[in-house]
Amino acid sequence: MAPREIIESKAAWYGPDIDQSTDWQHRLSADQRAEVGGAVEHLQATGRPLLETTRADFPLPTVGPLLRELLETAESGRGFLLLRNLPVETLSEEAVRSMFWGLGSHLGVAAPQSEAAELIGDVRDIGHESTVTGRGYRSNDAIDFHVDQSDLVLLLSRRIAKDGGKSRLVSSVTVHNEIARRRPDLLEVLYRPLPFKKIAYDPDVEERPWFPLPVFARRDGIFASRFSRSHIENSAQVEGAPLLTPIQREAIAFVEDVARDPAVYLDMTFEPGDLQFVINRLIYHARTDFEDHPEPDRKRHVLRMWLATPASRPLPESWLESYGSIEPATVRGGIRAWQFPDRYGDYQRRLAASLGMRL
Repeated sequence: MAPREIIESKAAWYGPDIDQSTDWQHRLSADQRAEVGGAVEHLQATGRPLLETTRADFPLPTVGPLLRELLETAESGRGFLLLRNLPVETLSEEAVRSMFWGLGSHLGVAAPQSEAAELIGDVRDIGHESTVTGRGYRSNDAIDFHVDQSDLVLLLSRRIAKDGGKSRLVSSVTVHNEIARRRPDLLEVLYRPLPFKKIAYDPDVEERPWFPLPVFARRDGIFASRFSRSHIENSAQVEGAPLLTPIQREAIAFVEDVARDPAVYLDMTFEPGDLQFVINRLIYHARTDFEDHPEPDRKRHVLRMWLATPASRPLPESWLESYGSIEPATVRGGIRAWQFPDRYGDYQRRLAASLGMRL
């Protein structure tokens, strides 16, 4: 398949076309909601740390198969969906965290998502400046379109902001197709490697603080895209990374211009109890800025996990350095230098085996 061809796919959608549809939204029934609540009680009754628990400690006889069905639907379809009506409003923050962990255990193996090797990230404003840290999830700033380093990003909404904080998604397949139509010369540039600065770097176990990666790639006809304008442009700050050419800078800016087009993206308003699935190889995600409530116990709070999943697809060879593996149903992705610390190894091996995945 030539790079300039338009890709025909369920994943090539336009936000305004599906904004009012409900087929990407799934609501738990009262019985399913009660099943999740019972699983939380069961997990907490074990008294074990979350890393020592198993899927059996969070029993979901009907919701578990539903989660895996939804994951496959997202992976083989539009690349995202929203599960609604989880019982967060009746649970403490600790219990919500346990619930999130238990739900994630039915979907995949959690990967570290920061230099601190967090498996569950807290997305809330604690006063950080995203222009300084390079990561906006601890601020109330808008977050530009990007792709996280995992098969699946799972977001659980616990509390919402006073105003704003919408989740903004765009199909990377649609972005690809629009560039093919408007600027095929730039598409050729985006199929060639660009330098990406790593989120975290450990010189003891990694060769360099950047990796080469094209924005668009395919393997055996399977499409994958990786984009973060800041990580590409900030590669100029690290030793050994090649400097971007003018045409590369133009191509990167054009990707963002297309993604920011209201005729292309979809805005999604979270409610408490929403669980969002995002397949990274198919979706760029962003967030609008927000105004928070002044009361600490009302401030916006979203929990995040990066997961390697048994439903994952093969990835292009160019993704190997950043993901560690490009084969499907393997534990891959996350912050590479911290992927298998001693405190996570047993958990990853145990859960991978239960899900039929390989390390």
